[in-house]
Amino acid sequence: MNGDTNLSTTPETDKTKDLSEFIESNQNYYLPIFAKFEATNQKLSWNWPAFLFMEWWAGYRKQYWLFVVVLPVDICIGYLPEPFDIISRLCIMIFFGALGNYLYYRHAVHVLSKFTSLDEDKRQRKIIKLGGTSTIILTIIPILLVLGLVLLQLGYM
Repeated sequence: MNGDTNLSTTPETDKTKDLSEFIESNQNYYLPIFAKFEATNQKLSWNWPAFLFMEWWAGYRKQYWLFVVVLPVDICIGYLPEPFDIISRLCIMIFFGALGNYLYYRHAVHVLSKFTSLDEDKRQRKIIKLGGTSTIILTIIPILLVLGLVLLQLGYM
């Protein structure tokens, strides 16, 4: 690594390196939070994007299972009478804001645990493929927003 043969790696530095590569963007935000989770076994920390965008944030962070589960729930909440719709959505938002980082940490650790037996090159390719962020979600959001606005204008919503 960096041409220095005197550097040794430990399982902890390998794990941090793998997490760093898995996170890809915003490593400076997530790595200290993940380290805190490991050191204290605490699960709560606040994430504003997760709070505000809930399932969309999960999809962006490639937690597709969470996206697929929460999106229909969020849509169904829209059909609840007031004030239950607002209260229900606020509860989900608080859940995501408070536990989003932990859910993402558990997702990263789970995905990375599948690659421990692979050689370095294969492991790196898998981490890059399954980690990072999803540009597909960033494409879907504006399309759905425009579609929603069109449906509203046509009186379908």
